[in-house]
Amino acid sequence: MHPHEQWKKHQNFYSQNQKNGKVIVKLYDKQKLIAKMTNDYTILGGYDKRFLFSDLIKNIKSWSAENPNLYFMTLT
Repeated sequence: MHPHEQWKKHQNFYSQNQKNGKVIVKLYDKQKLIAKMTNDYTILGGYDKRFLFSDLIKNIKSWSAENPNLYFMTLT
């Protein structure tokens, strides 16, 4: 097989197995939504994707043994 034909074959495989979507991260303080971050993505067949989410959250409640303030996060 000619190298150009082989390259086209691989290119077709990756484009046919392309996945698109959106990752949504939500952070809650009890029932109150305090942060929401989204990331649209495209993944070509045979590859992985890593995501990094960062946000500044004001008035965060510190955790201690006396005041165990816990937050709840969803990832969809």
